[in-house]
Amino acid sequence: MNKNQMAELLYALPDGVVVKGRKSKVVPLCLTLAGVVLLVVNGLLPATAGYEDLKSALVLFGGVIFATGVLLLLVRLFGDSGVPLYGENRVPLVWSERYYPKSAASAVADCLTRHDWARLRSIAQSQVPAIRLVAYHTPDEGFVACQAFEYVELEERPLTELHIVRSGHEA
Repeated sequence: MNKNQMAELLYALPDGVVVKGRKSKVVPLCLTLAGVVLLVVNGLLPATAGYEDLKSALVLFGGVIFATGVLLLLVRLFGDSGVPLYGENRVPLVWSERYYPKSAASAVADCLTRHDWARLRSIAQSQVPAIRLVAYHTPDEGFVACQAFEYVELEERPLTELHIVRSGHEA
């Protein structure tokens, strides 16, 4: 399961506990402004023999940064992408993945079933995702939605169901 698939499942929760929000427009605006500044600086430099390389670099980088900022801004204004927001305060959910060795499959599944986050964190992680735990959670972990997957025969199969825990009670 990837981020978008899990986010779609969370949007379908009852009572609109998780809603789709727009990504921030600050970064695209800053990129666009930085591109404009570089192009203006290029225009302010004298057209003498010592500045050709600098002026070319300013035009190239300013144009690329400006175009990137404008494209990102358009995608964020009119695109379908978004971020999952939790609760009345619309707290952005954080995506995380943890990888475990194949031998830890039953321990990971048991921890998820019991919602034993302390024990889950104590299980040694692996660099190879034989068992992959994916989660969306609030920064304070008052809301956690997670599921474990097992890599079997060249595909990922669910090891557990999607577990959703909100501030001490299950969903």
